[in-house]
Amino acid sequence: TSYFPDVTEIRDGDTVRFVNVSGRAHSVRHRDGLWETLEIDEGQELIMSVTEEMAGGFQDRTGRFSGGLLHTSAESRGN
Repeated sequence: TSYFPDVTEIRDGDTVRFVNVSGRAHSVRHRDGLWETLEIDEGQELIMSVTEEMAGGFQDRTGRFSGGLLHTSAESRGN
């Protein structure tokens, strides 16, 4: 189980939707610990507002599932 899409481009004020179909409750966190969601029950979803400062890799809290990447347009431009 993993996250789709693998890479999501974000801008300040965008929202990201996490839908849990993993078979168990879990939270999602930034790989460097900058943010973490509340626990998302199986079959539930969480919609989170994001800022460009939240960019980077993410995964479930245990690291058991493949993660994803929140990517900013500034990173694409090399800023």
